Amino acid sequence: RATDEGGLGVSSYAPISIKVVDINNNAPIPTNSPWILNESEINPSTTVIFTDYDDPAQNNTIPFRVEILSPSGFTLSGPTLNYDGRYQLTYNGILNRTITKNLTVTFNASDNKGYSAITTIPIIVGDILNTYPISDGFKTINILYVNGYMNSLRNVPLGSVYVNDLDDWFRTSRTYSIRDVSNGQLFSASQGFLSTPEALYPGSYTIHVDVTKPIASSTALSTIDLSVTGVDSEFVREAATIRIQGEYPETLIDLSLGNRLNILRNALASFLLVTTDSIIILAIRPVYQYRSLYYPPLPFNQAKKQALTDVIFYVPSLKRNDIENTLNMNLPLFLSRYDIIANASGPNPCTNYICPTNTICRSTRAIQPLPYAIDANQTSFVGINIVDSADCVNSTYSTNFTNTQFGCITYTFNNSTYCPCTSLQTYAPLGPYCQVLGRTFNENGGGYAVYDGRTFSNRAPTRFS
Repeated sequence: RATDEGGLGVSSYAPISIKVVDINNNAPIPTNSPWILNESEINPSTTVIFTDYDDPAQNNTIPFRVEILSPSGFTLSGPTLNYDGRYQLTYNGILNRTITKNLTVTFNASDNKGYSAITTIPIIVGDILNTYPISDGFKTINILYVNGYMNSLRNVPLGSVYVNDLDDWFRTSRTYSIRDVSNGQLFSASQGFLSTPEALYPGSYTIHVDVTKPIASSTALSTIDLSVTGVDSEFVREAATIRIQGEYPETLIDLSLGNRLNILRNALASFLLVTTDSIIILAIRPVYQYRSLYYPPLPFNQAKKQALTDVIFYVPSLKRNDIENTLNMNLPLFLSRYDIIANASGPNPCTNYICPTNTICRSTRAIQPLPYAIDANQTSFVGINIVDSADCVNSTYSTNFTNTQFGCITYTFNNSTYCPCTSLQTYAPLGPYCQVLGRTFNENGGGYAVYDGRTFSNRAPTRFS
C-alpha cells in the first residue's frame, strides 16, 4: 500500500511477487519407514526410498549416489532407470528374531551436486509364524481410576494375555478361553487382550486363561493377578508431574528391564523424604514431540534417548507445589544417584504456547474417559487418563472475580501458579487456579457433575468437552 501527501492523501495497492531461490542444503535421506526384514528368509530385502527436499528445477536432487558404510552383511541395489530414489536393501544370509530383533544400517548419500549426509536407519527383524510350543505365563495388571469413573473401564483393553511364545508378533493366531475368575467377575480375552463388559470395583482378581496355539498343537495356562484401586478426584488435583527422558511408558514398567518405575518411585521417596508406599502413581503418559519430515530417521537407541514420558503421582502428606519445587531443585541428582534422567518437574503446557491477542494461556487439567493400558509382557498398568492442556482465556479472566483466592504462589522454574482453593472445595473437584476439573462425558460414562449456577462463573470456572 502506498499513500501520497505524507500518508494523508490517496492510496493505491501494488502486488509484489517474491521468488525464493533454493540453495542446495539438503542431502538425500531415507523416508519410507518402517523397514522390516523377515526372519528365516534367505537374503531378505526391503525397499529404501531416498528423498531430497531441495528444488529439482535447480538440479539439486537426482541422480543420487548411495553407499552402505556399515555393517558389511548388507548390499544395496538400484536405483531404477528413472532415478526415483528407490533402492533395494538386502541382508546376505538368514536372520533369527530370537537372537536379535533390531538392526541398524548406515548410509552415505549424496545428491547430483555432491551434497552428502550420513544417515543410520533402524531395521526391524520381522517375525514369521513357526511351530514353537508355548508354555505357562504369569502377569500382573494394576488399575487405578477416579471414584465415580468405574464405568469408564468397561470394554477397555486392560492388558494382553501372556504366555511364553517365541512368536511374539502373532497374539491373534492363538485362541483364548477364560477358565475361571476368583470372584465371579465377567472377563473376555478377545484377540488376546483382557477386558470386561461390567463395572470394575476395587479389589483383587485372579484370572486363569487357557491359551492354544493351533499351528503347534500346543496349550498353556496364563495366570493374571489383577488389582483395582479407586482414588478420590482430589488426588488428581494435587498430583505432581515428573518428566523422564530416555524412557517410554512401556520400558518404565517392563519387569525384564529392571522395573525402572520402581527405581523412580524410590528416587521420588528419597528426595521428598517420604516412604515409597506413600507415592501413588496415577498416570504414565508419553509426551508428543514434533519431528519434521526434513529430519533424517533416528535409530532405535537414539529415538529412545530423546523420548519423554510424564509420570503423574500423588503423595498424601505433601502439596503439589511443594513436591514439584523440591524435585526441581534435585533434578541433576536423579541421574547421578538413580541413573534416571529427570527432564523437568511440573512441566507447564503454557510454556512457549502462543495465544491470540487479548488472551492469556492458562493450564487446565482434565480427567478424560477411556483410560488406556501401558502394556508389557509380564505387567500392565491402566492409570487415569489425565490431560494437561494449554487453554487461551480472556486476559482479564483472573482479575475480575468477586471472590478470588489468596495465598497463590507462582514459581519461576515453570511459571505455574498454585492456589490453595480451600474455600471452594465444597463446590466440586478443583484444578489449577481453583477451576473445577474438566470432565468429559459419553453415553457409557455414568458420570455427572453438579455446579451452583449462582457462584459457578466467578468462583469455580471450568470447561466441558
